[in-house]
Amino acid sequence: GNYSPNLNCGQLINLSSLSPSPIGIEISFQSFGLEAAGDRLIVGVTPTDPDAFTFTGSSIPQTIYFPENTVHVRFVSDSDAEVGPG
Repeated sequence: GNYSPNLNCGQLINLSSLSPSPIGIEISFQSFGLEAAGDRLIVGVTPTDPDAFTFTGSSIPQTIYFPENTVHVRFVSDSDAEVGPG
C-alpha cells in the first residue's frame, strides 16, 4: 500500500475484556510490502518489548503467536515516501 514518510504509529491490541477471554493472540499476514532500507513493522507484548518481532521488506512474515492477551503493533517509516505492494 501507499504510506507517508516519517510515520511512527502504534496500536495496542487488548483482548482481555472478551468473555470468555482468549488464550493468546495469533497474527498472520497474507501480503506484506515495506521499503527494506528503513520502514518496519514491530510487533511485541509491549511498546518496548526487547523480544519484539521486526518485519521489513517484501517477504511475507511468518505467523506469530503471543500467549498473552495483549500485543503492541508499531509501524515506522523513514523520510522517503513509499509505494509498496499490499
